[in-house]
Amino acid sequence: MTLLQDILDDDLKVDNRRLVVRQLYQSYFDSDTSHIAARLRTPKNAVSKLQDVYSLIGRAISDYETRAGTPSTETVTFTEETPDKKFNPEVISISCISSIPGAFSQGAPMEGKIKNLRFIPRESVDDPDHPGYRVAMLGYELDNLLRLTCWARTNKAANRRADWFQDLMFEYDWWFCAEGINRIIFMGRREDKVLEKDGVKWYGRPLDYFVRCEKIKMRSERAIEEILVNLTLSAG
Repeated sequence: MTLLQDILDDDLKVDNRRLVVRQLYQSYFDSDTSHIAARLRTPKNAVSKLQDVYSLIGRAISDYETRAGTPSTETVTFTEETPDKKFNPEVISISCISSIPGAFSQGAPMEGKIKNLRFIPRESVDDPDHPGYRVAMLGYELDNLLRLTCWARTNKAANRRADWFQDLMFEYDWWFCAEGINRIIFMGRREDKVLEKDGVKWYGRPLDYFVRCEKIKMRSERAIEEILVNLTLSAG
């Protein structure tokens, strides 16, 4: 018989069960978070998936073009694929260069030595759905280096598109944050590229961006209680 079974036996008395659940919750999830600055706490709408980051960038590009009254024949193709002749003459491709645990320590993006290696308690509040219980919010930060390459059929067009895209990213940086991206920083332009595919030559201008995402987990006392009771009964 396990220790939890010893404690929870006697028909799984409610008083015993609540005491064990509260102790487990406090041990694992109810850490003191008063020292955590508000800006470091997990936003409820935090973007956690790169695919969602890609979608937000695509929406920003579309809106930027709409506001400028760009004709459909002159819009840029935003894609995760390499340029193809079926696309419009100008393409912006996106890819992930690296994705690592977020850094806590000071220093340039992705260079800090102290990493977020596990989910960390951010807040613990009363459970609005179950009076008398608590619910914890945990966050796990990821630092990503994304490469957005502006492709065109000529060098001049590629250069113009790269400048255009940098202007867009600066103009919409507040919106990305409002939509749940923790942080987005321009990291520089890389060496020009030339690609030939299906007899078509493409000239590329790679632009690197640091993007911090945050995965969120919710842990509630009520869920812990249900799991604990079910597992104890199944072992009995």
